[in-house]
Amino acid sequence: METFFTIYEHAFSAFGAIVKMFYLHKPKIYAELKVDRKDFFIAPDYQPSWSFVIVEVTNRDLMPVQIEIDSFKKESGEVWFPIDFQDDSGFPHPLEDIIDHSDRGDSESCNPLKKEMKEYPVLINSGESKKFYLMEEKEYIGSFSNLRLMKKILIRAGLFSLCYRPKITLYNKFIFRMRLFEGLKTKIINSVSAKK
Repeated sequence: METFFTIYEHAFSAFGAIVKMFYLHKPKIYAELKVDRKDFFIAPDYQPSWSFVIVEVTNRDLMPVQIEIDSFKKESGEVWFPIDFQDDSGFPHPLEDIIDHSDRGDSESCNPLKKEMKEYPVLINSGESKKFYLMEEKEYIGSFSNLRLMKKILIRAGLFSLCYRPKITLYNKFIFRMRLFEGLKTKIINSVSAKK
């Protein structure tokens, strides 16, 4: 047995170094929070399209990265569960409540994100980008009306990043702040400024 370990000593050392490098290596990702609009093929009478706040994650690393269902965190530390999660429970997705009225007189329940639904964890290979749908745009912007006065003052002053920057946590140790798309930032500032 001792001879075996002596012969393969360098192989075990190399394997140990690779494992250590994997656990200590901080992945290189770029994440941007922005809005994505989904149009219906046959538009419902009352809502021809929906706008969703999404996170677009680009893997700039040589190794693949894995996005878990609980990777997205709000500024408060709460988990931000995406709405593009493919649920195996058999219960209908909340977006299935949208009714699609066609010219034929019939109607059916439809989910505007049907093609975007994912099973988590999601693997992003080197050089790839993937979109993760978090919530409807109106709901996201409306959530800023519940902020405390100091945070609202900071947002009105254009210091958005000091009071509200969502983050991504990978492998429960690497934290990445999301860059906020300028158009979305402007809508939030206008919404907060309008509510005195």
